[in-house]
Amino acid sequence: MDNRLDLRDFVNIGIFLALNLVLGVTIAIIFGTNPFTFLLIGAIGALVNGIPMMVFFAKIKKKNVFLIYVIIYAFISLFLGMGYFPAIGALVFGILGEVILRTGKFASKKMERLAYSVYSLSSTVTYIPFYFASKTFIESRRATYGDVFADGLTQVSQKWIFLVLIVGTFVCGFLGALIGSVVFKKHFEKSGIV
Repeated sequence: MDNRLDLRDFVNIGIFLALNLVLGVTIAIIFGTNPFTFLLIGAIGALVNGIPMMVFFAKIKKKNVFLIYVIIYAFISLFLGMGYFPAIGALVFGILGEVILRTGKFASKKMERLAYSVYSLSSTVTYIPFYFASKTFIESRRATYGDVFADGLTQVSQKWIFLVLIVGTFVCGFLGALIGSVVFKKHFEKSGIV
């Protein structure tokens, strides 16, 4: 297998990165205004992004394509002002995802689903300041979103909920990948798109 990256690889990175960002921002806008649904953004994003990511994984059969995707995503998250935690999470879990994809030699659907499920955990890193510096985080949100939102966050700031978020996001990532695999096989593979 030729592992040299070509223009098609970079086009795929751009297309699927843009799609991921549009879906992610849309989910954040819809669910980010309520303190209770705010916690579900990562899990819902993992579920929804499963379809495009399985198509992306089907298109990439070379080392480092997913890694480049992750690095660009990390820089974009910094540029958008999301802070260091999402960028660090994307890099750490993205590297783990790349290792898993390599383990499956970029041909194993099981490894692709596992890689996506692990990569989905990157969104949970965003909540670290919320659960481990909760007073500071909540007060910063109080200034931006108001008292009602901040008081709602206070109600869900127990540390055990962070573990539930991690498990829930992994499960949603796996379900998203599973749905993505079925949709991919049913629609994209049969039609010859991939």
